[in-house]
Order: sequence, then C-alpha cells, then structure tokens
Amino acid sequence: MYFPSDSDLEFIQKVLPSESYVEALQMRGREIGIDVPDFVTLQHLGFLVRILKAKQIVVLNPGSPLWPLTLRQSQSENAALTVIESDVEKCRQIRETAQGLNLTLRVIEAKPEEVLPRMSESAYDIALLAGLPTDWTLWFEAVNNLVKAGGLIVFVNPLARGKTSDLSQRDAQSVARRGFIQEIAKDERFSAMLLPLGIGLLCLEKLGD
Repeated sequence: MYFPSDSDLEFIQKVLPSESYVEALQMRGREIGIDVPDFVTLQHLGFLVRILKAKQIVVLNPGSPLWPLTLRQSQSENAALTVIESDVEKCRQIRETAQGLNLTLRVIEAKPEEVLPRMSESAYDIALLAGLPTDWTLWFEAVNNLVKAGGLIVFVNPLARGKTSDLSQRDAQSVARRGFIQEIAKDERFSAMLLPLGIGLLCLEKLGD
C-alpha cells in the first residue's frame, strides 16, 4: 500500500491550494499558540460538510478551535454549529477565534455526557469527536442518537501517527483507540471509511433502517 510522501503533499498543496479560510484558520492558530492541524485534514473536513450540505453540526471537546471553525466556515450562513467543551480556557479560545473571523456558533461549557441526553435526536448531519479516544466509547451511543440517517460521525486522528497499529503501544489512549476501531468495524449500523492522509479521519456513515 502506498501512502503519499511529504513531496506528494507539497505538490498537492501547490496545485490544489487550500481554501483561503483554511489558511486564515491556520494562521490564527499559530498566533494564539495552539497545535495547528494539517491542511489536508482540514480540507477533508470542509469537503465533507459541503458534500452533505450539513445544516446542523455538533462538535465534542475539540480542544483546538480550528476543528469547529473549519466546519462552520464550510457551512452556509443559515446553518448552525454547536460546540460542547468542558475546558473553560478552550471555550474562550473558540469564542474569541470565531468572533475574529466573523463566524457564529454556539459554545456550551459542560461535560458532553451531561448535555448529550438533552439534545434533539436525529437532528444533526455531522458529529465530530476530536477529543481523547477514551471518551469515544463513553459518548458514542448518545452521539449516534443525535445523528440522522445518512449523516456522519467523524473521529479525528484515528491512527495516532502509527501508535494505533503498533501493538506494543499499551497506553490508555492507544488501547482505547485500537479497541474502538476494531469494534466499530463490526457494527452493521454504519458504513466506515478511514482517511489516512494528514492525521487522518475515521468517518462513519449512519445507515437507515
């Protein structure tokens, strides 16, 4: 199996340059001193939003403001995005970065497991989980209830730069990530696809009855 080299990705970025909003988001991330996701992963997310014409998106514990803002930037003006983040400082970063880019979104400062049961079922086109893999299983069924048939549940960094496939990696996050991917591959409620470019995305399409 061939994976694109750094020179491949550089060529792609020159021939198919990232959207201006991706560059603006990356620049803002560097200014406030946070980890900046690669342009490939951000472009994949934006592409998924536009393909689905996602009107309602929910993002759980994103940490970096660039995840929800990439999604929101790719939506239409009359769409909506909700962020549930348990860290006070990260909530502030998300709000301030969104304001600086003239983007509107809703930020709920709370633990996702406290909020998810009270949210509307089958109302969301995309749910993004960018937090720790140990939380994926904790929130998964509640998130599944929120996403409509044909919608996507997306997980960030599923391969962890080789740690997931390396069975000698026995830390809690690697074990949780590996076990979740193995279990979800057998779940007939979803069609799963793993995008290995950049830090990668695990995408689950929720199938209808």
